[in-house]
Amino acid sequence: MADDIRKEMALPEGTLVTNLFIPIAVVISKMDLIERNDLKSVLEKNLDYIQYTLRKFCLQYGSSLIFTSTNSN
Repeated sequence: MADDIRKEMALPEGTLVTNLFIPIAVVISKMDLIERNDLKSVLEKNLDYIQYTLRKFCLQYGSSLIFTSTNSN
């Protein structure tokens, strides 16, 4: 019966490829600094790719992805 339930709840391709059986959290801190003009010009082209790669990695290993900011506003 458990196998039938697992087959019904199949995940999309590329999701949870490797289950490590431990909780993993990937934390990206100081995301507010990207909005600064000097860093924004450098990272603007690569930022989408970096975020995509991080999200893809976290999906494959079933980990959490957390973006934090040092801004208190």
